[in-house]
Amino acid sequence: MEVNLSSEGKAAASSSSRDADIEQSGLPASVQKILKGIRELQRKIEETMDQLQKVLNDQSLDPEERRTKAAALQTVLSTLQAQVSNATADLSSLMNSLKSSDSDKISAGMLVLAKM
Repeated sequence: MEVNLSSEGKAAASSSSRDADIEQSGLPASVQKILKGIRELQRKIEETMDQLQKVLNDQSLDPEERRTKAAALQTVLSTLQAQVSNATADLSSLMNSLKSSDSDKISAGMLVLAKM
Protein backbone atom coordinates (compact mmCIF):
# COMPACT_ATOMS: atom_id res chain seq x y z
CA MET A 1 0.00 0.00 0.00
CA GLU A 2 1.37 3.40 -0.97
CA VAL A 3 0.15 6.75 0.31
CA ASN A 4 0.94 10.01 -1.45
CA LEU A 5 0.33 13.34 0.23
CA SER A 6 -0.64 16.43 -1.70
CA SER A 7 1.68 19.44 -1.45
CA GLU A 8 -0.86 20.98 0.96
CA GLY A 9 -0.78 17.84 3.07
CA LYS A 10 3.02 17.79 3.11
CA ALA A 11 3.10 21.47 4.13
CA ALA A 12 0.60 20.84 6.93
CA ALA A 13 2.56 17.82 8.17
CA SER A 14 5.83 19.73 8.06
CA SER A 15 4.32 22.75 9.83
CA SER A 16 2.81 20.52 12.48
CA SER A 17 6.03 18.64 13.18
CA ARG A 18 8.24 21.73 13.27
CA ASP A 19 5.94 23.38 15.82
CA ALA A 20 5.25 20.24 17.85
CA ASP A 21 7.16 21.64 20.83
CA ILE A 22 4.87 24.68 20.86
CA GLU A 23 1.76 22.52 20.58
CA GLN A 24 2.93 20.27 23.41
CA SER A 25 3.94 23.17 25.67
CA GLY A 26 0.62 23.39 27.49
CA LEU A 27 0.56 27.15 26.91
CA PRO A 28 -2.79 28.78 26.03
CA ALA A 29 -3.83 28.58 22.37
CA SER A 30 -3.54 32.35 21.94
CA VAL A 31 0.08 32.23 23.15
CA GLN A 32 0.82 29.26 20.89
CA LYS A 33 -0.59 31.15 17.90
CA ILE A 34 1.79 34.08 18.48
CA LEU A 35 4.72 31.71 19.03
CA LYS A 36 3.99 29.96 15.73
CA GLY A 37 3.77 33.35 14.01
CA ILE A 38 7.16 34.32 15.42
CA ARG A 39 8.63 31.03 14.19
CA GLU A 40 7.22 31.63 10.71
CA LEU A 41 8.76 35.12 10.67
CA GLN A 42 12.08 33.63 11.80
CA ARG A 43 11.90 31.14 8.90
CA LYS A 44 11.21 33.98 6.48
CA ILE A 45 14.18 35.92 7.87
CA GLU A 46 16.41 32.89 7.34
CA GLU A 47 15.17 32.45 3.76
CA THR A 48 15.65 36.14 3.00
CA MET A 49 19.17 36.07 4.43
CA ASP A 50 19.95 33.09 2.19
CA GLN A 51 18.60 34.99 -0.82
CA LEU A 52 20.66 38.03 0.12
CA GLN A 53 23.82 35.92 0.36
CA LYS A 54 23.12 34.42 -3.08
CA VAL A 55 22.64 37.89 -4.58
CA LEU A 56 25.85 39.15 -3.02
CA ASN A 57 27.76 36.14 -4.39
CA ASP A 58 26.13 36.19 -7.85
CA GLN A 59 28.89 37.28 -10.21
CA SER A 60 26.51 37.22 -13.18
CA LEU A 61 24.88 40.42 -11.86
CA ASP A 62 26.42 43.76 -12.64
CA PRO A 63 27.36 45.76 -9.52
CA GLU A 64 24.39 48.13 -9.76
CA GLU A 65 21.89 45.29 -10.16
CA ARG A 66 23.51 43.47 -7.22
CA ARG A 67 23.23 46.62 -5.05
CA THR A 68 19.59 47.15 -6.04
CA LYS A 69 18.58 43.55 -5.31
CA ALA A 70 20.56 43.50 -2.06
CA ALA A 71 18.94 46.75 -0.91
CA ALA A 72 15.47 45.36 -1.64
CA LEU A 73 16.22 42.21 0.35
CA GLN A 74 17.65 44.27 3.21
CA THR A 75 14.39 46.24 3.29
CA VAL A 76 12.46 42.97 3.50
CA LEU A 77 14.75 41.82 6.32
CA SER A 78 14.19 45.04 8.25
CA THR A 79 10.43 44.65 7.89
CA LEU A 80 10.51 41.03 9.04
CA GLN A 81 12.72 41.89 12.01
CA ALA A 82 10.31 44.67 13.01
CA GLN A 83 7.44 42.18 12.78
CA VAL A 84 9.29 39.77 15.09
CA SER A 85 9.86 42.60 17.54
CA ASN A 86 6.17 43.59 17.44
CA ALA A 87 5.02 39.98 17.80
CA THR A 88 7.35 39.48 20.76
CA ALA A 89 5.93 42.60 22.42
CA ASP A 90 2.40 41.31 21.72
CA LEU A 91 3.35 37.98 23.28
CA SER A 92 4.65 39.70 26.40
CA SER A 93 1.51 41.84 26.71
CA LEU A 94 -0.76 38.85 26.19
CA MET A 95 1.05 36.75 28.77
CA ASN A 96 0.88 39.62 31.27
CA SER A 97 -2.85 40.09 30.64
CA LEU A 98 -3.38 36.34 31.09
CA LYS A 99 -1.42 36.58 34.33
CA SER A 100 0.87 33.82 33.10
CA SER A 101 3.23 32.27 35.61
CA ASP A 102 6.94 33.02 35.48
CA SER A 103 7.59 29.45 34.35
CA ASP A 104 5.13 29.85 31.45
CA LYS A 105 6.88 33.10 30.46
CA ILE A 106 10.24 31.33 30.56
CA SER A 107 8.82 28.44 28.51
CA ALA A 108 7.51 30.86 25.89
CA GLY A 109 10.85 32.65 25.78
CA MET A 110 12.70 29.36 25.32
CA LEU A 111 10.34 28.40 22.49
CA VAL A 112 11.05 31.72 20.74
CA LEU A 113 14.79 31.13 21.06
CA ALA A 114 14.63 27.42 20.17
CA LYS A 115 14.58 28.03 16.41
CA MET A 116 16.83 31.07 16.22
